[in-house]
Amino acid sequence: MTPEQELQFNSYGCIPRSMMKLAEQVQKPMTKQEFCERFGHRFHNPEKQYGLLNPDYIPEIARELKLPGEAGAPPQKLVWVSDYDKVATLHRTGSKIMVASHIDLNPGATNENNHCSVLHAIDAQYFTLWTSLQSGGEMILPPFPRSAWAEKQCRGMVLI
Repeated sequence: MTPEQELQFNSYGCIPRSMMKLAEQVQKPMTKQEFCERFGHRFHNPEKQYGLLNPDYIPEIARELKLPGEAGAPPQKLVWVSDYDKVATLHRTGSKIMVASHIDLNPGATNENNHCSVLHAIDAQYFTLWTSLQSGGEMILPPFPRSAWAEKQCRGMVLI
């Protein structure tokens, strides 16, 4: 990966980076380089937005990464779940869930941002997300109140 590709990957690769985090959680870690070598042909605009991945490819890549779907079976499809309580139930039963947020996750922000994170924890009042940073780093964001799920226009991306 060239330095320019790495900068673009850090900026546009929130879906691949979230999938790499899920792989790490199931004891199958991989580097950015490894991910890009295996799946770079799926990037939407590799010349200008290296790492940008259409969500339609998530189930295929998840199978290749051996990520678990429903009841541990290989995932067949991706289901978008907006309902907070359903996402909480799925997470509690062991589903690996990525979260698509349409609105910038920074406190008070209302601008569109379209970002993908990984659900870290969720209960009746709060949820927390692991997220990739454009600097190349990562962090677990401070807990969001339940109301932020709708405010940030979040949807769970569940492999089944």
